[in-house]
Amino acid sequence: MSLSGDESPAAGVSAEVQKPRFSFSPGPRFGLEARRPFKQSKGKEFNDIILNAGQDGEAILAFVHGRLQELSVVNATTAVHRLAKCQAGLATAATTSHDPRLRLLLDRVGEMFRAASSENDQNEWQFHVDPRALTNVAWAQAKMLMRDAQLLGHISTEVRQRVSECSAQQVANCAWAFARLGLCDERLLTALTSEAAQRMAEFSPQNQMCMLWACAKLQFLSLKLLQAVQQTMTSLRDFSSQHLSMVAWSCGSLGVRENAMMDNIAVEASRKIRTFTPQNLANMAWAFATLDVRHTKLFSTISLEARQRLQEFNQQHLCNLAWAFSTIHLTDEDLLLPLAEQVISRADEFTPQGLSNIACSFAVLGLGHHNMFEAVGQASIPKVKHFSPHDLESIAWAFARLGIHREVLMDGISQEAKLKIGQFHALDVANLAWAFATLRVRDQELMKTLEEAAKNTPVHGFSSQALSQIAWAFASLSCASDALLNHLSEEVLLRVDDLELQQLAALLDTKLPRCRVLGRRFGVLLWRFLEVFPRTKAQWMEEEYWDFLQKLQVDNFGLHGSSFVLQRLGIGKADAAFAARAQDEVKRYVGQSNDALRGLTNQDVLHNRVCSFAEFDFSIPGKEKSFSGKMIRENGFWSASRSRGGKCRWLRAASLKVGALVDRSFCSEFQTLEELCDCIEQEAAGAALLENVSVRGQGGQWRASAWSCLVFNLWLALPAIY
Repeated sequence: MSLSGDESPAAGVSAEVQKPRFSFSPGPRFGLEARRPFKQSKGKEFNDIILNAGQDGEAILAFVHGRLQELSVVNATTAVHRLAKCQAGLATAATTSHDPRLRLLLDRVGEMFRAASSENDQNEWQFHVDPRALTNVAWAQAKMLMRDAQLLGHISTEVRQRVSECSAQQVANCAWAFARLGLCDERLLTALTSEAAQRMAEFSPQNQMCMLWACAKLQFLSLKLLQAVQQTMTSLRDFSSQHLSMVAWSCGSLGVRENAMMDNIAVEASRKIRTFTPQNLANMAWAFATLDVRHTKLFSTISLEARQRLQEFNQQHLCNLAWAFSTIHLTDEDLLLPLAEQVISRADEFTPQGLSNIACSFAVLGLGHHNMFEAVGQASIPKVKHFSPHDLESIAWAFARLGIHREVLMDGISQEAKLKIGQFHALDVANLAWAFATLRVRDQELMKTLEEAAKNTPVHGFSSQALSQIAWAFASLSCASDALLNHLSEEVLLRVDDLELQQLAALLDTKLPRCRVLGRRFGVLLWRFLEVFPRTKAQWMEEEYWDFLQKLQVDNFGLHGSSFVLQRLGIGKADAAFAARAQDEVKRYVGQSNDALRGLTNQDVLHNRVCSFAEFDFSIPGKEKSFSGKMIRENGFWSASRSRGGKCRWLRAASLKVGALVDRSFCSEFQTLEELCDCIEQEAAGAALLENVSVRGQGGQWRASAWSCLVFNLWLALPAIY
């Protein structure tokens, strides 16, 4: 996800105004005559004329053009500075560096600077050039986006040698100028950041912001500078909203997180949130999300302020805001639903990258806003030719993630992907294949193109994630050639010991050839899981098992792995008759509950409908009749949990690292088992009887304790999505 960081803090940056200091010489100096003071009136007169021209760039150019040889250093640099300040009044040719008068002025400045150089020992003709003149000219070139390589090179050399003479503002302006022009002069940046770190107490919030922005823009990491800034940022009362957001953005861009400093920024930003511009709000959210700092109060404050002013956000700011909330998995519908309405009304304004980013952000959160995705799809179709390979696979992934199939859009993505396949990275190929396989779109020509791209990619070019995704996609559509499967198997055999458990699970389901070692490796890991699986109430209460689940880094074991684990736990496979009944019951439930569901959620938002169906038969000791019945529960809606204040009585929901923000007590399977325990308690009508409850199943009877692992012979239908 990219950020509008190109919008530099220039609005608050200015070069030091060249107020004439009349100790300078307006012309060359020779020998002893240099000690005699020249008349100052000419230099002062020139400077007054230049300054009095105000925003009239044409007047400045006209004045200096005929007097280049008469200008002093201060006159010339003041003229350059004023021209940069009044770009709006300058002719278009000048602002694009094509005005010959501007070019001649810069050439004259360069001559003066070189004549004043310490290396100019052979020529006695010298000018007095101080650090302010050097940094002001650099600032002016950056302001006008002009690159005079020779002049900038000379400025770099001189500033490095005289950096200790520079003021804090001059150091910051010079760093800002080179960053604005995209010039990563490492020797200059090292000198500037080292000097700034030593004298950080002299740097204003504006100067600190400029230094950090420059480093972030050029991806130049200076730990000394960051440590010095952190030490001075204990009190942020003098920091404006722009200062706070840009410092946070810079830290996010550099990937450096200092928790105490980020907390201070969050507290001060929350206090000043009403002064934030849309860009400030988006930058702040982006920075904290990038650094994985989930400061709840800050994001709540950003949400409240942003949703009142969303019409002021441009498409880039909307994308960045949505991306930030999705990255920290914060489903704030109060913000995101109005944001979706802005996307709907302004979808044509979005760039290809913006369209793919906004779709991905909502898909990550599982928010399938019907009207928004319709608008994004319609806006993407005519622009699909301008989508980059990453944008193509991203928007395809987003629609597939939510199960939304737009045939015209997918056809456009397919055609464009085939044309640009040579630019695809391995992960792009894998994600696009996954998207088409997930939507069950059998585009044979595209899959053949993706297969060729995969086969031509060196096996070591696939990440483990790409390897498992592309294998699953082709296996799912049953369109993988033996050549592709052998190509993928070659890499699997090389890195089987390094594959993560989730990737092993996906690869095992693809049945790659010559990969029995994959099953053996996966089997070893599953046996370890079964060994630590709790068998008693005391073991369920211990933290060792829950720590183990966190370290697994997996949320499911795949089709084959899950079947293996369930069988080992005594949970049999459902027969065909039950599976048919379950499908019929789930379809009937979904059809009857649609209206009720709309009352609980926004009607424009599509949620994946995931349901579990169970049939049960309990024998209660001392009672003649057994207790039987059936139950359907749906993900996300559980009245029993709400009546208990969201707490469970019998089971403990695991919080897995791969989805730490998901409350699994709302999973349909969890609800089913929890409520069955309630049923047993009610029918047994006594704690002593709970230990003797038996469960009837296809293979006979099993005795299970409601107080231990609760392993019932329940035939739970696989989650059905509608």
